[in-house]
Order: sequence, then C-alpha cells, then structure tokens
Amino acid sequence: MFRVPSFRVPSFRVPSRRTFAAAAASVVLATCVSACGSGNADTCAETFKVYQDYTTQVQAAAGDAAAMNKLNADVGAKVKDLAGKADGDLATALNGMADVFTGAQIDPSDADAAKAKLEEVRTSMKTALDKVNALCV
Repeated sequence: MFRVPSFRVPSFRVPSRRTFAAAAASVVLATCVSACGSGNADTCAETFKVYQDYTTQVQAAAGDAAAMNKLNADVGAKVKDLAGKADGDLATALNGMADVFTGAQIDPSDADAAKAKLEEVRTSMKTALDKVNALCV
C-alpha cells in the first residue's frame, strides 16, 4: 500500500511593529555607516566648500604673489583643520592636500622659478584633489 507522506505547513506570523522598527533601524544604521564613512561626509562637504571658495579667491589674487602666498597658507591651515576632523584615509589625503597648499609659496623675484613652482603646485593640487574626491564621492 502506498502512503502519502504528510506535510506540515509552516505557520506564518505577521511581524510585530517592533520587529519592523528594529529591522528598519538596522538598515538605516548600516547604510549610514557605509555611506557616511564614520562622519567623513560633513568633512568632505566642508572641504569642497573651502576649495570652491579658494577657486574664487585665487582669481582675485592672481598677479599678486604676496596675496597668493597668504591665500595658499590660509587654505592649507583650513584643510589641516579639516584633516583633524576626518578619519582614516580621508585624514591622510587631507593632510597631503594641506601640505600642498602650505608649500605653494611663490617667489616673485625669479620669474622662471615662479613659473616652474606654479606648474608643480598645479600638478600636486590636482593629485591631492583627486585623492580626496575618490574618498568623498
């Protein structure tokens, strides 16, 4: 004789509101930790603001080596402060970026050296910004 095996239908419970709330909180927390990078999102926004202001101010300082040197030193100090707020790789990249700005001092007495220094600074700034952008986006 052939017997039909019996199957138990698993019971299904509707999750409680607490279960939904706990699950939603877990998803939000996991998303924030991975996307916000432990608080680096605010630092990234501040860094982009500092650089945006710099690009405006550098146009006004063009042709005045003393004003350009002061601007670069001031921006370097601001970026250094931001590096102190950042974590991990972003802190390292911002410290490198700050070093580029503070080291961007032009000597107007030697036009050829000033031109070479500006080219070096431009290249170094692009490299530093690319590193920060990669970590912030």
